[in-house]
Amino acid sequence: MRAAVLTLSLSLALAACGGGGGAGSTPPPPPPSPPTGSGICSQGGAFAVSSDASVDVGKTATAMVAGCAGAITNPVWTQTGGPAVTLLSAKSQAISFDAATAGTYSFAVSFRDATGATQNVPVSITAAAPASPALLTIRGEPSVFGGGSTSLRAWPRVPANVSISSVRWEQTEGPAVTLNTEDPQRIIFAAPVFNQDLRLSFRATITLSNGATDSDTQTLLVQALPAPPANQLFRGQGYPLSSRVYAYRPASRWAPVLASCVYSPTISWASSANNNLCTMTTLPLLAQETNGALPSVAQVMDRVLVSNDWMGEVFERFLTEQDTSGDLRRMLMATTAIVLGGRVRPSFYAPLTGAIYLDAGNLWLTPDQRDTVSEVPDARSSFAQNLQYRGLWRYTRNNQRFPTFVAANQRQGRPTSELPFTLGWLLYHELTHANDFIRPAIQLTVNRTSKVADITDGERLAGRLPSDNLTAIFPLRSAELRGLAQSKFGTGDTSATQNAYTPSQVAALFSADLATDEYNFYTTREDIAMTVEEFFVQRRFAGRRDVAITNRPACLDTPVGCTSNDYIVTWGQRGRVGEASIRPRLNQALGDVAPWLGDIAGATATLPAPIAMRPGESWAQNLNLETPSPGLPAQFKISFDTLLQDELAMREQLRQLEDRKAGHRAMAWRGDTGPGR
Repeated sequence: MRAAVLTLSLSLALAACGGGGGAGSTPPPPPPSPPTGSGICSQGGAFAVSSDASVDVGKTATAMVAGCAGAITNPVWTQTGGPAVTLLSAKSQAISFDAATAGTYSFAVSFRDATGATQNVPVSITAAAPASPALLTIRGEPSVFGGGSTSLRAWPRVPANVSISSVRWEQTEGPAVTLNTEDPQRIIFAAPVFNQDLRLSFRATITLSNGATDSDTQTLLVQALPAPPANQLFRGQGYPLSSRVYAYRPASRWAPVLASCVYSPTISWASSANNNLCTMTTLPLLAQETNGALPSVAQVMDRVLVSNDWMGEVFERFLTEQDTSGDLRRMLMATTAIVLGGRVRPSFYAPLTGAIYLDAGNLWLTPDQRDTVSEVPDARSSFAQNLQYRGLWRYTRNNQRFPTFVAANQRQGRPTSELPFTLGWLLYHELTHANDFIRPAIQLTVNRTSKVADITDGERLAGRLPSDNLTAIFPLRSAELRGLAQSKFGTGDTSATQNAYTPSQVAALFSADLATDEYNFYTTREDIAMTVEEFFVQRRFAGRRDVAITNRPACLDTPVGCTSNDYIVTWGQRGRVGEASIRPRLNQALGDVAPWLGDIAGATATLPAPIAMRPGESWAQNLNLETPSPGLPAQFKISFDTLLQDELAMREQLRQLEDRKAGHRAMAWRGDTGPGR
């Protein structure tokens, strides 16, 4: 059972707050006030601190501080007593934790309220042993921006020989929201928009086949955003401001300006002449800070924004342990900042700000870290469902699909050794975009009084981007594949001619062209990013990329769906970037975006020739294409578990493909790159 929520509200002087904005159009109206007498701020005052009074052992406990007269800044939670817990959201306005043992959990939250006053408020939550062990625990990030979408997941504890009969969700507090329960053990919803912080609560009730029932309740804080300016960059342009972020290193020289320059609700952009973007005097490129020298990991981390500290910790560890060649740090020289967010989805590079924005779903290592990452997908789409073929891809090493797939309902971690295949490939992709728009040759010559957008827009309009050079010298040839890419990743509409293409026809077109993936055909920017990404993953992480054209199995039209054995390969290759016909355009791309490699022709000449897949066999069967390296541990040899992992990963890949399609429509402001893959 869970006792009533306790709320402490202090009546302090109100302080006015406002947001910056650009001119050019009438700002939207301010958000409404919550219903009178409702919510965490119903007692008035500048802020309110709220927590569960008591919870059962095995349940989730929550505490929060709400801004009732303006924004709360610099929140920090510290445990002061009771059984030790790890607070992954300790620098957020709300915390949650599993009450694993009985006792009184005591905390103090320090923050600055809307009046500018520094506050320090104690909070205590008592956990008591229930009459019977908990059968259900709700977990999820305990705060969300108003207007943003988030998710909560119910985690059952089911005894042996017992099954789940049902999981039922209901909202128990706050303005009503619409719950997506497509997965019965998870809810997805959009938070309401009001002009002050408010509280939402949700209860999940599980019923087992033996008649046993149990419930848990999760409380969330909805954080109000300031009234948006006209032409708000991160909302009006298709990508909502979805993650609250702060400087990972608060003592960094860039900490005071990072968020306001690259990820703030006050940033507006109407045109190159009408915006409030930062100049490079305020936030320069990393290359300008180091004067062209290879940056240290510390210099990179000084530019990192996170929504939880663990994201910065994992990112720093990855750079320290995996970027031994310095490639990624060199490529980061084209950026102004790195944003790591639990609700950034999909990942992307923004030519207007010069920053990369990475989905923390690519960073988590533990189940608890994953709990803080939203499960909200991008808008789903049924794009190109009538096509008779499918294009599949995966990264492999020694006949093993990487990374290991972990389903959303599994409490399983990932080793740091898999970060190259969860995070590394994504960084190479997004940083190729950054070095396409601000190539190494101009990073030290751009005027610091300019804005990044001035440079990227000027280079794009003048046709001086490396992707422009690649297309001019080594163009992709197939108009048919270009049209298919626009349908699959852009409009979603397919013609009768496209729907009539057979897998054999598409395979013939693709194998005769110079692309490494269907995605190359979508835009010239994605063409260079896909090509360079595959090269670096193979060179630095020994990962080889599979690409294949398969049938469209009939099981896609059934409720049961398909497995990787249902996709029959018409044509496919492992390591296509090593194809002799592709090597000249790879050399051209690397010469422009990665000139530090030196002997580029020599570097690409060492790439092994592609391995052909076996036509007529399934995508699962074609995972085993190579002789494993001598002495390879047994777990890396092909096995049923490997095939199962690939099947699960393929299902997730198809889901992410739909997410990628939907994202393309939203990002025209990014200089015609696509969203992160």
